[in-house]
Amino acid sequence: MMKMEKVFDGSSAKPENTEKPAEAKKSSMLVLLAPWLAQWILFPMKPTVGAGISVLLATAVFLLAGRFRITRDERTGSFAASIIGLLVLYGLISPTRAITLSYVSFGLLWLQSLRHKVPLTAWYSSAEYGGDKAFSNALFLATNRILTAAWGILYLCMAGGAILLMQSPTASFTGLITTLGPACMGIFTAWFSRWYPARIASGK
Repeated sequence: MMKMEKVFDGSSAKPENTEKPAEAKKSSMLVLLAPWLAQWILFPMKPTVGAGISVLLATAVFLLAGRFRITRDERTGSFAASIIGLLVLYGLISPTRAITLSYVSFGLLWLQSLRHKVPLTAWYSSAEYGGDKAFSNALFLATNRILTAAWGILYLCMAGGAILLMQSPTASFTGLITTLGPACMGIFTAWFSRWYPARIASGK
């Protein structure tokens, strides 16, 4: 999961007027992931601790705006993670259901970004393709739109898999399965981001 920061590493710039320009700031996938990682790692062991830390990290996302570029997806994700954390803190949802809800919410976060001109993954890979200029590159956006959809679907599948595993004798393997999924998708992302543009550019 932590390797996603390297896969999508880069700075990003906002092409829409709804965002304030931040020339020297860089986007960081770790900012997006931090509240969710706290939940996935700690909910199975220390639900209350995980909930509290995830809420604090979600709040910190907004405080980091002075150092990092905070996109609409990071703001939306932080809000969603906070809600889940508060539900656990107040005992309104069980840790098992919270884990599933967390994966579903994270998957939907990726998919809802497809509604916008710049999909989620594009923010973290644009620096390698000219920064602001990348957002005017139709092939770059198309590649990232496919990858964003793939990641969103992955997390929705992981939510379903987690439900099945936690209700079976193989519950102890849930952590392993949910770790292998993103790892394999990270490898696919690194390959696809090179293969797809080259294939389209070649006219095949």
